Amino acid sequence: MSAHLGLTTPAGQSVSMVSVRYFLDTFLPPLHPAMDIHKILNRLKRMGTKSRRPITKHNRWWGFNVDPTDRTPVINLTTFKRLADIVRDIVRAGAIRGQTPSLNFHNNPQPIFDSERDETCLPDAYMVMTSVPETRTPWGRIAVSGEYNVEQWYEKENIVKVCESMRNIMREDPRRRFTFGFTIEDTEMKLWYCDRSQTVASQPFNFITDHETLVHFFLSLSYASPVQLGWDPTIAIQEHDLQYRITVQSADGTECIYRTLEVLSNSAASVMYGPGTRVWKVVQIVDGHDYGDPVVLKDCWVSCDRQREGTIHEKLRNAKPSDAFREAFDDSFLTVEQHGDVLIDSGMQRQPDRTPLILPPEEMEKNGYKIPPVSVTMKPRAARSLWREITYTKSRHERKVHYRIVFKEICKPIKRATSLQEVFKALGEICSALKMMYQTGWVHRDVSIGNILIDSHGKARLSDLEYAKDMKDTNDPEFRIGTANFVAVEVQSQEYQFRPVDSPSISSASDTPSIISDDLAEKRLSLESTARPCHSDSSSDIYMPQPMCAFRYNPLHDLESLWWIAVYFIFTTEVANYADLDERGQDRQLGLDGCVMRLFCNFEERKMDMIDGWDRRFLDRCQCLHPSIRPIGRDLERLRVVLVMTYRRCEKHYESIRFKPLEGLHDSIQRLFFRISKEISEEPTLAHVLPATNSHPVSRFVETSSPSNTTSNTTSNTTSNSGKRSRSDSSDEESATVDNGSHVASTSLSGSRKRARIEREQEESAPPRVGMQTRSKTRAQANKNR
Repeated sequence: MSAHLGLTTPAGQSVSMVSVRYFLDTFLPPLHPAMDIHKILNRLKRMGTKSRRPITKHNRWWGFNVDPTDRTPVINLTTFKRLADIVRDIVRAGAIRGQTPSLNFHNNPQPIFDSERDETCLPDAYMVMTSVPETRTPWGRIAVSGEYNVEQWYEKENIVKVCESMRNIMREDPRRRFTFGFTIEDTEMKLWYCDRSQTVASQPFNFITDHETLVHFFLSLSYASPVQLGWDPTIAIQEHDLQYRITVQSADGTECIYRTLEVLSNSAASVMYGPGTRVWKVVQIVDGHDYGDPVVLKDCWVSCDRQREGTIHEKLRNAKPSDAFREAFDDSFLTVEQHGDVLIDSGMQRQPDRTPLILPPEEMEKNGYKIPPVSVTMKPRAARSLWREITYTKSRHERKVHYRIVFKEICKPIKRATSLQEVFKALGEICSALKMMYQTGWVHRDVSIGNILIDSHGKARLSDLEYAKDMKDTNDPEFRIGTANFVAVEVQSQEYQFRPVDSPSISSASDTPSIISDDLAEKRLSLESTARPCHSDSSSDIYMPQPMCAFRYNPLHDLESLWWIAVYFIFTTEVANYADLDERGQDRQLGLDGCVMRLFCNFEERKMDMIDGWDRRFLDRCQCLHPSIRPIGRDLERLRVVLVMTYRRCEKHYESIRFKPLEGLHDSIQRLFFRISKEISEEPTLAHVLPATNSHPVSRFVETSSPSNTTSNTTSNTTSNSGKRSRSDSSDEESATVDNGSHVASTSLSGSRKRARIEREQEESAPPRVGMQTRSKTRAQANKNR
């Protein structure tokens, strides 16, 4: 029976607990047919000399004649060192003629048990592959990780350690599909399993006296094949560590082999749960040689119940029969060359590589799997620590399938843009992609800075269609989805936020194009008149709203995400030629940092900024912007007002949501963004803006009439480039100056680390992503004279 352990992984996901027997039967590789556990146990009782039998006459393992906590003195470093001898005895007793064990057991000679342990520290114990080349990183060789602690009440510390170790294994090697582990506190041992969907722990058992379970666990792993231990047979390692040969099989059975050239993105692999997306620049291999131009290969884990991204892409492209539509679609989206589920040979036949699904409690009980109550044989302290009053619940983990897709275009994400001009040009072009989706009745549902790409010709393309959905599809349940920094406030709250009151008599056609005109005051008055409730002393005027229709994602939510992206860029931008970096300018910079925290880290604050009807919340925040950026803030406030007015017209009726007010809105927003991009190119100050999200800070110089007088001061930078939603870290501060000492662009170390954190957390975890992510703007430097 599955249960909540009462504890969570470091990532915040609950751990599912199952009975020991269910874990052995479901998650572990099957024992070799020639192995008989009872015969092996009898052999262990007779092996060796009388004073050195693996199982002593007291029915305990040799080296554990007393429990770990009863030893004097209690030393973590040496208490469990005899476990290595026990595992070697078990493997010897269960040896199969003609077959060599695939794993060796080792205790960490220098384990770290306290808070100084970090992600580079190896586990307290580990089982490593004997056939993996020594050139691999240590994590690449580890198949099973083990964590020790003498004290029973340190269970939570052990969970943190084993989860971190399993996460490192999954992160370091792209061939790893899942991994195993174990933890021991005093005499109580738990078995662990982890994949991209879930973490499962077995019921605790006494490893010193429960010989059958311990023998089964180590024998099933020691003689398992690499595929059974979690290695992917469709990825072959090259002569050196940085290249792989990856097989992609389409639904029609076509197989192609690609050789990796460069990692474009792997930050999502650092998150234990979710898609674990890795993106490579690859080239196809035909007859052992490179064939064709480089392409992009995306490897990820997606929900088994969802349509595949390649299938969605094909449906959207064929939504309209005209050649003009297909041509426009190919210009705004990526080109899919091949895609399909990863097939794994399980020993009998090739099957899609899926994560296992835990049975519901009632089915487990029918099959004889049940977690017993707290055992009276357990030590009281251990029972209190390891067990609580647990409510058995169905597993909420989503079953995933391994999936690969190959794209023709090699692009960079918009967060790698080198200027605000490029950013707003790209945002304007994405409006065309969203308009096509709206016209075909689809919504994207994950518009973010990681999913807006810029190709080698400077053309913006909308990617990541795996969460795109036909609005007529009612079978796909709605849930909170999207990148938290940019998700629409209604999607975050899963309810309609704009009151269905009477709208002003302004037609959509006449209103939406006026975004680019300076009519903000008029629109505020109009919005105020629609938002303020009417007060009356007559009881007949009391309005009792009827229950609203179920919440559904709609095209306005995609456009709102686009607005949040534009806000993100202007509030996280380094401005060239600061002339006011005095105390007043620094105070404004602190205020800007606070605005970023409220807009992108506090859901209630950002919700009020969006639905604001007559106050000046967002416009007041724009006062923290540099004077050269404030006009863009005013344009975005004008757009926000129009979005709110459109929301209210669409949500006017309780019984349904109507999208007629959206007509012309995509085009109007596109014209606004194009106009902003053009104005930036014509403004000398804005022409040299370095977006703070750019993970490749480089020296930028302002063109002057006397180039020979221009000098520069730069320090070398190292970045960790992982492409889409990537982690980026600048090793030092970089700045460029002209002879008057004014700054052209700057990126600080602390700011780059904060940028790295928000970019790393965005992928994370893969949708649904509901927690607000942390982001803080890079602090401006003091001017050269200070």
